[in-house]
Formats: sequence, C-alpha cells, structure tokens
Amino acid sequence: MPHIDCLLLRSYQLKRLSLCTRIMNSGHEAASADDVMPKARSTAGHAERAGGGGVAGQPAGVQQHPHQQGRGGLPYIRQLPHACRGYGGAVMIEPTQLGRRTGGRGKGVRLSSGFSYRRREPARRAFPKPAKDWDIERISGDFPGATGRMKDAGMDGTGLQVFGHRPGQFWSPLAHDPDGPYGGQTLDSRIKPLTDVLAGIRARPSSGHARGA
Repeated sequence: MPHIDCLLLRSYQLKRLSLCTRIMNSGHEAASADDVMPKARSTAGHAERAGGGGVAGQPAGVQQHPHQQGRGGLPYIRQLPHACRGYGGAVMIEPTQLGRRTGGRGKGVRLSSGFSYRRREPARRAFPKPAKDWDIERISGDFPGATGRMKDAGMDGTGLQVFGHRPGQFWSPLAHDPDGPYGGQTLDSRIKPLTDVLAGIRARPSSGHARGA
C-alpha cells in the first residue's frame, strides 16, 4: 500500500500522554452503560473502537453514563482504559453536571440542582433550586473529587464539559438574579464557579493525568 501522510494518522504528544493517531471517539456514545456503570457491554464497545484506530475515547459523564460520585464504580471504570490500552488507545472522561438543565434523571439520588436564579430552563423544562453561596461551593467541590477518582481508576485524562453544562452556565449576565450568589455584575464574579473548580482540580497532583476544559 502507498504511504498516506494524513494529519489524523500522525502521532500526538499531550504532555506525558503519547497518542499514536489523532482520531477520537466523542463522549456522546450509544446508551451502552448498565446501571449507570461501564460494564462489559460499554467496555467492549470502547475496545472495539480503539481496535479500529480510535486512539482516544471519551465516555460521557452524565445521564445514563458512568456514575462518578462514589468509589463503588471504580472496578468497572478501571476495566475500560485497561481494555483500550491493549490496542494502543487512551481513555479520558468528563466529570460534569448538567446544572440548570438537570431534570428527573437522578430518580431521587441527586439533590436539586442549585443555580443562580429560579427560572425554568426552556429546553428540558427543569426548575433549578435558587442556590446559596455554600450550595455552589459544595457542588464545585465535587468536581476535584470526581477527577481524583477517575485518575485512581486509571483514566488517562479528564476534561470539563463547559459549554452547555454547569461550569459554563454562569457566564451570561442573564443567568443571574440581582441578589443571587456571586452576583452577576462582573465577568470575574460570573466565572468564579468555574475558576473555583479549576483551582480545586489543579491543587491535586496529576502524575501524568491530562486535565483540561
């Protein structure tokens, strides 16, 4: 076969993470998780895609996909990157929350999503809980913990889903009541929930675990 010099097939170095190609499977996969865990079916699907040349895979972190709040799912999550590395693949994951878009998906296992206003979210028709500053600090504090658990499970990296999910929902002045927590008067105050999350993640040792947003 003739040699094909394609950018997607070139290797890529992301800090300590070496990727043999630049082909990535996105986080919006088929609903292959069982009991919100990446059990055999989900792991097999990612491994097949890694075998087909998809060097970087990313299972989503919301809805029916891997539940990251506790350590009970770590044995399942640990199998996924191990299976993909057999093909030279790598796996990253999104520690995320839908924020004001959170509806009835939690089925009783989640608190109401705290946000900076009480207006109904138009697309999913969910009502966020008017948050106090400690509400936002509590939720922001969950992200570094989830990132650490994914690192312990062997994930090669974590990436925050900012656009459309909670980390980026505070940026607009329209997303704040005048007396809401953090205020909405300045850009610095509006992005503080995100910068708090990033500061918490950066405070933890990475040891080659790629992190981004």
